[in-house]
Amino acid sequence: MAGATLRSVGGIHALDGGPVERRAVARMNEAARILVSSRRSHWVGESIGLACTAASADAACPTVARSSSNGRAQCVLVFDGRIDNRRALMADLSVHGVDASVDDAGLALAAYRAWGDTCASRLIGDFAFGLWDSGARRLLCARDPLGVQPLYVLVRDDRVCFATQLGQLLAVCPETPPLDLEYVADRLALGVDRPSSGRTPYRGLSRLEPGHRLIAEHGRVRIERYWEWRAGGARLHRNDEDHVDQFLDTFSDAVASRMSGSDVVWSDLSGGLDSSSIVSVAARHRGRPSLSAITVVFGESTLSDEREWASEVARASDVERRDIEGDVHHPFSRLRDAVRYWDEPHSAAAFFGVHEQYGRLMARPGVPVLLSGIGAEAVVLSKHQEPVHLADLLRRGRLGQLGREVDRWQRVLKMPLSNLLFRYCLRPLVGRPLISYGHSPAGHDWIAGRFADTWNLRDRARYGNMPRAGRGPADQWHVERIAWITGFLLRGYLEKACDIRYPFLHRPLVELALAAPWSLKAAPGEPKAVLRRAMRSILPERVRCRTRNASTGHAVYNGLRKEWPVLEQVVASSVLVDLGVVDRHRLLNALQLARQGHAAHLGGLLSTLTLDAWLQHAFQGRRRPWVNADTA
Repeated sequence: MAGATLRSVGGIHALDGGPVERRAVARMNEAARILVSSRRSHWVGESIGLACTAASADAACPTVARSSSNGRAQCVLVFDGRIDNRRALMADLSVHGVDASVDDAGLALAAYRAWGDTCASRLIGDFAFGLWDSGARRLLCARDPLGVQPLYVLVRDDRVCFATQLGQLLAVCPETPPLDLEYVADRLALGVDRPSSGRTPYRGLSRLEPGHRLIAEHGRVRIERYWEWRAGGARLHRNDEDHVDQFLDTFSDAVASRMSGSDVVWSDLSGGLDSSSIVSVAARHRGRPSLSAITVVFGESTLSDEREWASEVARASDVERRDIEGDVHHPFSRLRDAVRYWDEPHSAAAFFGVHEQYGRLMARPGVPVLLSGIGAEAVVLSKHQEPVHLADLLRRGRLGQLGREVDRWQRVLKMPLSNLLFRYCLRPLVGRPLISYGHSPAGHDWIAGRFADTWNLRDRARYGNMPRAGRGPADQWHVERIAWITGFLLRGYLEKACDIRYPFLHRPLVELALAAPWSLKAAPGEPKAVLRRAMRSILPERVRCRTRNASTGHAVYNGLRKEWPVLEQVVASSVLVDLGVVDRHRLLNALQLARQGHAAHLGGLLSTLTLDAWLQHAFQGRRRPWVNADTA
């Protein structure tokens, strides 16, 4: 049965068919980091070694399927994640004699034995796995379509390595690979990694893209897409209300599936629409699992405090709410220590003190489950609305409807007509698909002009590069937004301490959102219309109708003031300055202004500082020699 899991898996395959060094597999396993009681195991066969570090409560890993005729291992699987469509899979696999008590890893293995390399497309859930088929001498690795579970790969002439933690691959490299400056360019332009690039901070170590599989056989490696960005089986409805009803049903399924398999479930509750919707729907599914909500409260950074709204939701849902003090450890206070827990740079490292409090609060025997509302901003679209569908109306020649929509949106946005027509009607129809319809976020004045020009940061921030979804620019923009969300998931400390689940990234819900009419995706004055309407009679009306939320901005400003010595150390030792990526004087000037409460690009400062601190830890004491000549 599905249950709470916390694992890190990996493997090494010799492409020439030679033996795999057992010590290398052991090094990969020892490098895995899980912050609860765990055990390590591995399996070594002919030209393959598989490693698994799992929380003690997890089922056996690796999972081995043996031939009934000779008892020898036929297929061996290491699996990290969860499968949500167990019932449908069991029905399809019943003819293969699959036992109903099989765990998710065993179910994935049965799916492979039934459907071969296409098995990943049949699985709904968050997963990453490596599977060795000894009969076919084939290695199959796959990552879930939305990229919730990470999977890294290293391909060389003689071997292919994979792992769910980047540190596991570093453990089998003879030396630390050089820094990839193009990865740095993407981080500075976007604030997160570019999902479709597959790049990591280390040259030669790549990320298997979401919805892709790697197949190694006959000494060759190929990587291919197995899932396309489309509406899938989502059914279009005649009117918006029918679509809202289907959204609620699918969202309820997403929440319920993510509560399964655990006796205790925790959920974020900020008081905003997204987390409040999860808690309110989860409260309807309470049975065996107990449900508690966690709210980060701020006594000093009062403009970041949402406890009033969170309390109202908790009372209405009859859910116990526990508080975490956001001002106990200000942002940046433990930044130089925090980056040790993140495989890649992440802005969340600035809030390490809060994450540690999460870990202590949820600590108990077993693996804690945490529900998070991350992803809603991309799936049901941001509260900062933009009429990105106007270009599609123009493209299809629906001029009457276009005129009415332009009139409605001009009144809401209070934008000159010429500006609105250029930005949302004409510009999206020319050239590459857009990520940003407004001003480029790459104009941070502390970035060195030469670096910005060399790597074309402005266009990196402006344009997407996801595969074409086969529809117009508005739908392509939606695809780009959803793909981008993987960079915001809760990696690092919390990812190694609990099983984090994201109801808004349930694949059927995403497919339904992509198929939704734009009258629900872009409704003037009603942001997140489909979610807001679905929550009628479920959320307290005052919470359901609010359109302005507090942010962590006030807390970040306080952190900039109170933790100035930490930030001075980061800037004084700056790797980005040494590489000519950032101008030290301009960065200090921007930070001084932010200390006084003025920052035109607060998010950009946060991303730059956490990136620099991470690089200082990852490449300690090394300078230009560790930058690859191809990217310098």
